[in-house]
Amino acid sequence: MLIVVCKPDDVQRIPVIVYERDQKAFSKRNVVVLCLSFVTVVLFAASSYLKTEIGDISTISLVFVATIFGSGMLTEVDFNGLPFHIIFLLGGGTILGKAVESSGLLKDIAVAITDVLPLNDRLLAMLTIFTFAGVVATFVSHTVAALILMPIISQVGVSLEAPAPLVIGTALSVSAAMALPFSSFPNVNSLLITDDFRNTYLTVYDFIRTGLPLSVVCVLAVTLCAWCDSFSVVMP
Repeated sequence: MLIVVCKPDDVQRIPVIVYERDQKAFSKRNVVVLCLSFVTVVLFAASSYLKTEIGDISTISLVFVATIFGSGMLTEVDFNGLPFHIIFLLGGGTILGKAVESSGLLKDIAVAITDVLPLNDRLLAMLTIFTFAGVVATFVSHTVAALILMPIISQVGVSLEAPAPLVIGTALSVSAAMALPFSSFPNVNSLLITDDFRNTYLTVYDFIRTGLPLSVVCVLAVTLCAWCDSFSVVMP
C-alpha cells in the first residue's frame, strides 16, 4: 500500500549523512547525562509503583529537565536545539487524552454504545466495538484509549461469552489506528521530518489516504479472527 501510494521509485539515490562526533564522546558531562537519562527511564518504567512518592509521571520529567539544565550540563544552545514542534504536538495529544479521561466523556460514550450493542449478534457487536476503539485511538493517545476502554470492553466480553477475543481484538484495533499524524508517535515523527529546505516529506493527506484504508482493513481482519476464535472459548 505504501509503495503504491507513495511511489518511492522517484528517488534516484539516498545521500549519505555524516555526523561529526566529538572526539571525547565519553566525556564526564556526556557520561553524567547518559546516567541521568537512564535513571529517568527506569523511573518512568516504575512510575506506577512510585505514584504515592512522586505523584504524576510528569514530576520525573520536570526533575530531569531542572537538573540537567539547571546544573549547566546542557546549555541554552542545547535547549534551543530541542524539537519543540514535536514536543508541543505530543503534549497537545496527551493533554487532549487527559481532558477526555478526567471529564469522563469517553467513558460515557463507551457506556452508551455498549447499551445499544446487538449482543445477540456476536459478529456485529465485535465489529462495532473494534471500530469504536479504532476511531477513538485515532484522535487520542493509544495508551489513554486502551486504559479507558479496556475495563468496559472486558465486561462486554463477559456478556458475549468471549472476553479474551474481545479484549485482545480491542488492543489490536487500538494499535491499528493510524489515519492521522497524531494517532501515534511514529506518525508524528514521520510528519515532522524535513529536507534541507525545511519542507516536510509528508502531509496530513498522505496519512489519511494510506492510514485510513489500512486501519479499516485491520479492524475487519481483527473482527473476523476474533469472531472465529470466540467459538473456541469455553466459559467456566
